[in-house]
Amino acid sequence: MIQRNIIKTDANKVELQQKKQAKQQNKNKKDTNISIKKLTKIRKDLEKAINKDDERTIKQLYFESKKLYYIHHNEINLMGGGNNIMSSLIKVEKSDIAISLLKYIDKNKIIIDLIHAFIELLENNDYKRSQSLWGLIKFYHSSCFDDNYLLEMLKLFMKKKAKLIIPFLRGMLSAGFIPTDDFIAVILNVYDDRVFEIYNLLKLNGIKFSNDIYQNLLISQQRKRDINYLNFFYRDMLVLDQKRKLDQREKESLKLIENAFKERKPVEAIKSFYEIESEGIQSHPIILFELFKGLFEVCREYSFKFKKLDESSIFSVYKLLMRKKIKINSDIGYYLMVGFLWNDQLNYAEKVLTDMINEKIIPPAYTFIPLVNSYLNKEMVDKVEKIMGFIKPMYDTDYIYLLNRLLDHYNKKGDKVGISRWINELINAPIKDGTGYVNCTVLLRSYGELGRLSDVTNLWEEMNKKYSGKELSPSISVLLDQIGFIGNIIMLKDHWDEISTNPEKYLLNLNHYNSYIEALCRFKAFDEAIKVFTLELELNGFKPEIKTILTLLQPLIAYKKFNEGENVLSFVKTKWPDLHVEFVRFIITNPDRISISIEP
Repeated sequence: MIQRNIIKTDANKVELQQKKQAKQQNKNKKDTNISIKKLTKIRKDLEKAINKDDERTIKQLYFESKKLYYIHHNEINLMGGGNNIMSSLIKVEKSDIAISLLKYIDKNKIIIDLIHAFIELLENNDYKRSQSLWGLIKFYHSSCFDDNYLLEMLKLFMKKKAKLIIPFLRGMLSAGFIPTDDFIAVILNVYDDRVFEIYNLLKLNGIKFSNDIYQNLLISQQRKRDINYLNFFYRDMLVLDQKRKLDQREKESLKLIENAFKERKPVEAIKSFYEIESEGIQSHPIILFELFKGLFEVCREYSFKFKKLDESSIFSVYKLLMRKKIKINSDIGYYLMVGFLWNDQLNYAEKVLTDMINEKIIPPAYTFIPLVNSYLNKEMVDKVEKIMGFIKPMYDTDYIYLLNRLLDHYNKKGDKVGISRWINELINAPIKDGTGYVNCTVLLRSYGELGRLSDVTNLWEEMNKKYSGKELSPSISVLLDQIGFIGNIIMLKDHWDEISTNPEKYLLNLNHYNSYIEALCRFKAFDEAIKVFTLELELNGFKPEIKTILTLLQPLIAYKKFNEGENVLSFVKTKWPDLHVEFVRFIITNPDRISISIEP
């Protein structure tokens, strides 16, 4: 009897709950219908107000729509009302009315609506309407869309929907908007993995690239050691730089050289070059570029039956040109240096640079970047310091970049003498817009290496006032590391509490947790380090990697905390079995990294 009553009571509860849900659904449906009706009325009233040029009413209706979307955003969106009043107007074929809002609403307030409207169109593959929207903007409101506003639109769009950048750009270009150097630099930097696609899109739309843009492209390809893209961008840059185009004779000579390389006949290519009668034609940068490009490609990929073409053969060709007084300009000199450096022929690269200096040819600033990288890789820091003195009077920005590289090298080596010799140069270096945080991050590490804790904390406070987000993120690990080395646990916890509880200012990643765990272990706060690993990582959306496990296990073993180490591994095996398997494989292949009994 009691059991039947319990079942009946439960059934009543379920029925009551279902009635409540149905009632709520009806209410939501009713509210949604009311919201849609309100939105429809706002659209109609906006159109009337815009036709009458009634600015006050337009602003009032716009902010009414903002309030409506804020309260009923999901319901309106599901009913096809768009993300905001602009996208709603566009959906009902009132794009001209939507764009007219730009005339009345503060452009800094409406920019987010405009970006969301573009995103909505592009997500639905409505490229035609997106281009039409750009066209209306260009025709009616181009004066509002200055270079700075377009740049802000770009940054906001990349933040919201980076993967749709190509159709967004295509629409902008089709309307006749011309991106500035700053615009191009930002987009090529952010989309480093799609640089060729974006470059070609801009180029096909008649966009001209400055030498500064080409310099950034070349430096990017240097870092990635991508010879194909480097060659592509380099040739385009040379074509841009030439005041005169190749005449018919020069084109014929160039064709002979190119064909010889296509047929894998480098000796024929060299012969064709030497048979050019005019030294003026021989010294044309495009012809020299194709000659040396082909030689480096062959050198990298092919051997021949009786004689291998190597870097010494290429250098011999270069020296013969020098003896014949054929002019090698700074661009060709740079290309030769990069080619030799990528083929691990530092001595030839140095000789090319020496010849350029002796001939009073001023090398482009980016010439020194691959050379300095090569010197640092070979621990030839004395030569780097010599170069620093040479370029300082000529290239402020590049001098500071290389100064950061040099100090960073000394930081990683823990070379206090080297740091002390150069740290004041960086302290006194002028701060360039957008790069000051890089200087500060390097300085933060340098102060720590020198044991100057007060300078570390003071600089961090200065950085906190100036920077946030991505700019500040690299410095977080540096700060935690330096406190771990020369600070105390109270200071460490205070800074971590501030950093870990302010996600809007500090963008945390797994490396920051690694640094915090390592610093805790330096202060022998093993229980707290284990707590961060086993609890806080997952709570904050992170999964450890092999490096994270090593960061915790190595000090535990060093201080003979074997039980704790075994518990950590058991936790990993239970929580992340795949990671445990990966870690076991790592230890088997790298037994020197750790010494602990691991169950497979």
